[in-house]
Amino acid sequence: MKMRLRDPCSGLARGFTIVELLVSLVVFGLVMTGALRFLQVQNQGFQKGMSYMGTLQNLRYVVGTLEQDVQTAGTNLVSGQPEVVYAGGDVVAFNSDYATSTPNDPFAVFFDPDLEDRVGRTMTRAQRTAIPQTSFAYPDSTYRDGSGLPGPAETLIFFFTPDDDTNRTDDFALYRQVNAEEPQLVANDLLRVEGQPFFRYMKESGTGVDSIADNLLPLAHSIPIHGSPADTGRASLVDSIRAVRVTVGATNGKEG
Repeated sequence: MKMRLRDPCSGLARGFTIVELLVSLVVFGLVMTGALRFLQVQNQGFQKGMSYMGTLQNLRYVVGTLEQDVQTAGTNLVSGQPEVVYAGGDVVAFNSDYATSTPNDPFAVFFDPDLEDRVGRTMTRAQRTAIPQTSFAYPDSTYRDGSGLPGPAETLIFFFTPDDDTNRTDDFALYRQVNAEEPQLVANDLLRVEGQPFFRYMKESGTGVDSIADNLLPLAHSIPIHGSPADTGRASLVDSIRAVRVTVGATNGKEG
């Protein structure tokens, strides 16, 4: 069967040959292939951009959470209670009157009406527990305020641990723990940066602030009572910490 068209000039019917149809199909196929390839590249670029933005947002959340919480260290502590409990390359622990369920509490950093009673949340001697990923346990004493009640400050712990939820072998997850409670995941798909520790520390010195050498870590408040005669020398180095430097990278969790 041959398709015919009317030639307006001659008035005669003219048909398409098989060769013309094949050429048209080839040209059409090339155009569609190019269009589909263009759409595929566009989709890959979009997916890559979304992955990049998700990774960046994850990293920003990690830094924001650490910045918000670490800056509260030392808030409303009772006599003898240390500010920094443990300072390691992958773990940092500190005391802070971080949250309260008592309305109009002028000392706690945050108010949470759903929080348990502030005394019930405070780590006491009976709640002594190991700092995650270490052999160090805290506290050695029950820190009490002037009325004899346990102090209101919580012990906040951040620690990095290998991430088992991806196929990568080099990524980590960050957890946050309050007192002896169950650790809560902050974020995963995190990376070390060029083999550096996640946490580094700055201390006071005669000229301002200096870095604490990595080979001196970890530091722990091994003296039960902060400021006591025994809390001097090497044991008191942890008390000189005034800043925490965080170095961390992020990944989308995929190989490569």
